Amino acid sequence: AARYVAVKKRHAEEVANVVKLLEGRGYNAHKAANIAKAVITMGMPVSDVQERLDKNEFKADEIIEKAAEKRKAEAARDAARYVAVKKRHAEEVANVVKLLEGRGYNAHKAANIAKAVITMGMPVSDVQERLDKNEFKADEIIEKAAEKRKAEAARDAARYVAV
Repeated sequence: AARYVAVKKRHAEEVANVVKLLEGRGYNAHKAANIAKAVITMGMPVSDVQERLDKNEFKADEIIEKAAEKRKAEAARDAARYVAVKKRHAEEVANVVKLLEGRGYNAHKAANIAKAVITMGMPVSDVQERLDKNEFKADEIIEKAAEKRKAEAARDAARYVAV
């Protein structure tokens, strides 16, 4: 979280520097802010912006367009990663449900336990082993998973507030 906040702060400073530079060249504040965000998204140093402005080679529209394409590509990559993780989790949950149903748990209870098991990152082989040894404590796992989700939610909220 500290690294995230530091990066956000650095980006804000870089954007502010580019905005000042562009306003000094006659851009209005709103246009300058949009260009500055695009410049930072593209990872272009302020010195590059300065140099291109000096040489009259600064193409704001081109930079904004490229930054939009970059953000779109990043969003697509993130979405694909999210879908892959969701799919893997769904398969893991299904495996644990089958295992638990085979041990006499009803489908609803098995699904709740399976979600908790996956949240806790417990491998299916661990569940199998604990069931075999009669050491599987479903209620305890559900409780720990709920605590983990609560802690993650609190951490996410803290990160959001920090931004």
